[in-house]
Amino acid sequence: MKICFITYHNWDTKRHGGFHALAEYACKCGHEVVFFSFSRPYYSFFLKDERINKKSLLTLSKGKYYKVGENSIYNVTWPTLSLYGRLRRLVPKAVNMWLDTHSLYRFGKFADKHLGSVDVFVIESNESVLLFDKIRRKYPKAKITYRPSDPIVDYNSALADNEIYLVRNADMNFIVTQEGVELYRKYIPNFDQSCKYQILHNGISLDEYQKHYNKPKLMFGNKVVLYLGVEPIEWKLVIDAAKQIQNAEFFIVTPNPVPNDFIHAVKKQSNLHYISGVYPREVPAWITNCDVVITPLITNFHKKRKSIHISAKNLKPIAAGKPIVTYCNNPCLSQYGIINTYTFSDFINALAESIDNPKVHYCIDIDNYDWSKIGEQFIRTLEKL
Repeated sequence: MKICFITYHNWDTKRHGGFHALAEYACKCGHEVVFFSFSRPYYSFFLKDERINKKSLLTLSKGKYYKVGENSIYNVTWPTLSLYGRLRRLVPKAVNMWLDTHSLYRFGKFADKHLGSVDVFVIESNESVLLFDKIRRKYPKAKITYRPSDPIVDYNSALADNEIYLVRNADMNFIVTQEGVELYRKYIPNFDQSCKYQILHNGISLDEYQKHYNKPKLMFGNKVVLYLGVEPIEWKLVIDAAKQIQNAEFFIVTPNPVPNDFIHAVKKQSNLHYISGVYPREVPAWITNCDVVITPLITNFHKKRKSIHISAKNLKPIAAGKPIVTYCNNPCLSQYGIINTYTFSDFINALAESIDNPKVHYCIDIDNYDWSKIGEQFIRTLEKL
């Protein structure tokens, strides 16, 4: 098969989960894979985000091949006329939608040049849902599938109708959790009868988190607290925790923009450290060599994103046998043995206790979340379609 993954990610910013893992598995199975990074507005030329910047826009507009095992993956983008930030508020929704799906050259011309003859499309839960009609017209015989890593109806009202339209019309929906299924049942009448779906979990490469690695050069201290990720986090909570728990070194590893208050705190607090990102291949060494993993999400995040469930971020430290202490994460994670808290004081107390007593009691069959099993289920379903 020729499979086109339409995703917000670049192949260069390779993650250990989600679309990268599925695309890599498909490629290693011998299928031809296109990694279509969308959306990428022309204004990306002036930004310096990890994924949206001048270099990636120019590179991916031309297309680039990446070696994966004995095969290769082709990463490409189609820049659009989307408006930036506050400018979107100045024009009607219909105009924004039109700009989001139009470019200086036609989608058909782009597809002919860079996508060719695709058998299956796999769409991610972001602006990619807007491309459904264009793809259907251009590729009437291709199968169109949808994998909502985060159901849009849960957090983006502007795109919710488009997502529901896609879910109704997709040849298959790969929903990550049962909570996602329940969410769609809430928004789509007769969901089970009118929509084709199966649950396809998030996963990890299990063996990578059950090996011994040398401690990363940038990591030090007898007790290490680690945040590693791209979620929006409660910066003040991290600062307060580092102030109150002086017997541990706090490492915050993220490519996201960091507020000045946090940078000032890092300079003042000797046990608080900021690192602007590590290579994906280094992530297992960081996870396996820390003592406690933290996920201090922004306050009330669990109320805004109710469908968030067990994720690769959780599965990695679970596989490595590390305690996880979260703030404002989904309450359902407690059933797995993850420590959930919802006040600053509870988070700091739970973290201090986990540092002193890092024993874990996880209630999950981690073997079921290995990417080899998930990838096999994914490819088998595509082949049947």
